[in-house]
Amino acid sequence: MKGSCLIITPEYPPMVIGGPGHHMYHLASGLAQNGWKITVVCFHRGPTISWASEAGVSVIRVPVPSLLPADYVAKYLYQSDWIEHSVDPREIVDSPKKGLVISQGYFLGRVARRWAIALNWPLITHSASLLSTSFEAPVTDKQFMLQEERSLYQAGAVTIAPSEWLRNEICRLCNVDPTVVRVIPKAIRIASFQPWHEPPGEPIITYIGRLSPEKGVHVLVQAMADVVRDVPKAKLRLVGVASDGEYLQLLRSLIYKYDLNSSIFFWGGVAETDLPSIYQSTQIVAIPSIHESFGRVAIEAMAAGRPVVASAIEGLEEVVKADECGVLVPVNDPSQLAAAVVDLLLQPLQAVEIGKRAADKVKRYDWDQVLPETELVYRKVLNHEL
Repeated sequence: MKGSCLIITPEYPPMVIGGPGHHMYHLASGLAQNGWKITVVCFHRGPTISWASEAGVSVIRVPVPSLLPADYVAKYLYQSDWIEHSVDPREIVDSPKKGLVISQGYFLGRVARRWAIALNWPLITHSASLLSTSFEAPVTDKQFMLQEERSLYQAGAVTIAPSEWLRNEICRLCNVDPTVVRVIPKAIRIASFQPWHEPPGEPIITYIGRLSPEKGVHVLVQAMADVVRDVPKAKLRLVGVASDGEYLQLLRSLIYKYDLNSSIFFWGGVAETDLPSIYQSTQIVAIPSIHESFGRVAIEAMAAGRPVVASAIEGLEEVVKADECGVLVPVNDPSQLAAAVVDLLLQPLQAVEIGKRAADKVKRYDWDQVLPETELVYRKVLNHEL
């Protein structure tokens, strides 16, 4: 056995809302296959704590509290305490003398810090974003979350960020030594997304991801008013789950306002195994994010040979190279987003060429490369070489 890892993540299949949950699943199963002892603690929607062995991984699922505060900070604290009082880390690890505590992001970072101390294990955090800079909230809430993020990243032996942009933000805002923040991108199984270089029969645009304000889905809905004016048969598929009922109602009101009921369709959440066929049946993948530290959907689209129209922001610019793997547009600008989408819809051969170039560039993000990089960092921390 190479070592033990106790992974703490709010998302893990089947309860997955965004890319981090899928990433942690493939990371955990890949590590287990390579000889690591992996235990995952996560939430689920069942009534009681459950224990299971899945793909060589021990998974402990704690029920989501039935009553949660509406306030974000209160919810964060409540769920952290709920996990901590439901599971004793010293009772779930087989080899307490040598191991790592792995935190997926900030949300259960308070628990991860305390468990690392309880076990006397080094802490590694996989960061997906800096919440204190990417969500709308009162100034006091942002200040509190920034302090929580600082405590998490400063307590860790190493932080793994998916992009140079996020690495720099963590170092700048959380006062972290740059030498302990490593850039390792998110990954996918590229072989699952066979590129298909024929344009689909219909002008279909697809959005995949969480339906939430920072993802800019409302910007895309507004842009569709201009798109259908120039391409009347264009359809938009929104694939994902809404972050809350209020935002979903906002999207529905915009669809009604712009008379787009016959042009925009909610698909809800889908299984990861369904994604390749969804990409193949679309002409363009739209990523209108207001904030994005990486862009897993972008690399999935690129692997499937589909052009991406994305916001020119943060981590997306590192993945989607303008006019090479896709088209970058100003953030929060429905008109520019619509113009880029229409241009590709009316020039399907250009869209195909961009898709071909994207498929050639995406190999950097395959698990065959990312897993060994991650393991190397883990081994160095375990052996006190970092």
